[in-house]
Amino acid sequence: MFIDDSLAKGITKRLIEQFDAEIENASSTFKKSTHFISLEKRTNYEKILKFHKDAFENISFCYIQGGSKRHPYIAYNLPTYWKNREYEEWTENSIHGSINLKRLPEWDFNRHYYGSSFLIVEHALKRIVQRANLIDDLIEIDSSRFMNELKYLPIWAGFILFFLSDVKFPLGFDTRLLSASVPTPNGILLCKINRLESGAHFLEVRTFVELDKLSDEQKDLRESLLDVSQGLESSILCFFPYHESLTKNVKFELYETYTILLFRLKDSIYELSNSFLENHDDFSIYELSKLITEYFSKKLNNFDLNEIGNSDRRLKEVGYINFMIEFSATL
Repeated sequence: MFIDDSLAKGITKRLIEQFDAEIENASSTFKKSTHFISLEKRTNYEKILKFHKDAFENISFCYIQGGSKRHPYIAYNLPTYWKNREYEEWTENSIHGSINLKRLPEWDFNRHYYGSSFLIVEHALKRIVQRANLIDDLIEIDSSRFMNELKYLPIWAGFILFFLSDVKFPLGFDTRLLSASVPTPNGILLCKINRLESGAHFLEVRTFVELDKLSDEQKDLRESLLDVSQGLESSILCFFPYHESLTKNVKFELYETYTILLFRLKDSIYELSNSFLENHDDFSIYELSKLITEYFSKKLNNFDLNEIGNSDRRLKEVGYINFMIEFSATL
């Protein structure tokens, strides 16, 4: 279906309104379902977790339930509208992934927003509407198809933010000059690294490029990133750096997830390194590429690759949540 700019703008507005309505409906449904259920009884945890998953999983960028039976947690990332956000010399609208973290029995039904590791500017969402072939019916817009198109965004935002917190760039280097590419089922999201006044980084999706417009290098990178992120689309790394309030073991779970993702990337380090780079007045592309490549290589050299490989195989066998239950039991 051909969608021109005017129609795409209208559909994008409806899609944003639909996101808000679905969140309100999910919140109302969950409150009604659990109104008479005591949070103090552990025997009720399983029922509460099921009601929450039924209400919120399909409208979240990513959703996980983890922890132990005695101290379970829920982490999920909801699309939230940000109107008239200041950007350079103008304002623009965007959707950011608002991270929500909840633990039982320390539960509050009021929505808690911990932060965001990424945002999608309205222009990028409009380009997805136009180019990703997700719309068959102009009357009923299926928001779940858009969430599926963006399902790899949280894991790569978390990975990139962890990387930025760990690598040592040259003194005076502005990380906001770095870029990033995030794969989707139908193309690539082209992103910039940005940061808040507090210094916290976040990934900013600026536009979307469909499959038939990608260069050969972009196609290779997309296929590699899609392959290595399988099974990690909803993992604790998606919630970096706001994950630490969940459990005492969560920092170990996060590092194990990052390590496995690095292990899977070992044959794509050069391509991944170059995807971060843009021209810079003071540091050459070669110097930056070398620095980033050396960071990944040193990390991998510090690992027992056989041990990490065994962990990766086990994760693929039992799934992420079951793997993390097994891993946490060894701590």
